[in-house]
Amino acid sequence: MRAAVTVAVVSLVCLAAILIGYAAGADLWPGFFAVGLYGLPAAFALLIASLLVSWGQRRRRKN
Repeated sequence: MRAAVTVAVVSLVCLAAILIGYAAGADLWPGFFAVGLYGLPAAFALLIASLLVSWGQRRRRKN
């Protein structure tokens, strides 16, 4: 869960840096674009994986 939140926050910071850099007319490091593009979907996938693992653990505890 923490990994998903961390990836999402870093991705949002990169997106904010892209917007600020674009408004200032600066050239940004291409890594900002990559993290901004792939960070949020990766965070979503990590969140779904975390939920699936949690549900599996709860099912095992009930039985």
